[in-house]
Amino acid sequence: LLITPNAVKAGKLYSVIPASGTGDCNVVRNTTATRINSAGLVVNVAANIARINYPPLGGAGFILDEPQRTNLIGYSEDFTQGVWGKQSAFIDANVITSPSGVQNASLLRENTATAEHSLLISISTVAANTAHTYSGFFKSNGRDINMAVRNTAFSSGVLVTFNLLNGTLGNVNTQGTGVLVSRSIEPYINGYFKCSITVIVDTTSTGLRVQSILNQRSNGAGNYLGDGASGVHIWGQQLTQSNVLGSYIPTLTGAAVTRNADVITVAP
Repeated sequence: LLITPNAVKAGKLYSVIPASGTGDCNVVRNTTATRINSAGLVVNVAANIARINYPPLGGAGFILDEPQRTNLIGYSEDFTQGVWGKQSAFIDANVITSPSGVQNASLLRENTATAEHSLLISISTVAANTAHTYSGFFKSNGRDINMAVRNTAFSSGVLVTFNLLNGTLGNVNTQGTGVLVSRSIEPYINGYFKCSITVIVDTTSTGLRVQSILNQRSNGAGNYLGDGASGVHIWGQQLTQSNVLGSYIPTLTGAAVTRNADVITVAP
């Protein structure tokens, strides 16, 4: 069966060989979904359309075939909303082009205090003792980041440092019952990185934090004197009950959003 990534339409994935059409496939996914297009942009795909996904910095396309997943973070692109707490920091909205090709990424900008400069949110709908993956798109504006998945008191959990200048993984800090399963950083176009951490969440609620830090060499220390201008560009935050990093699921309101599974079957 030879499947070519240029022969798709609603509900169909076509095969060039055999020419009789007996290798064609039906495609069902009753929700929209995202993919990376050949230009490296994160774009939406309509329901029941096979997703031809490309490596973000170029390469051969392939068909995405993912299980159902739910992004538990509301307002995954709008950090001005009250559900997102700001600690010694501001959000400057829509100041730079995001990985979607639209000017809708924000700047997490530090204030001039000596403090931790962070963006945080509480999620009250997680399954205890289960792997969850927290991911997001980030671009340095002079700073690196810590990403944390902890209990809502932020007294137990996992914190991971990411270097946004050279795309490397930094230190891991666990407290209490925090368990890190995996972590990753992947380069995207225009200086962005998709960073993720997979953690065993041991409670039914959790707190997520993105923390601007001076640089990775500071061992992830988050307390420093801000200059009022530096920080991190941020877009596309996601938390899923999964031990695998998946495609981005936008949540444009405060509600969680589910992407249905891709069901691809050989046509009768």
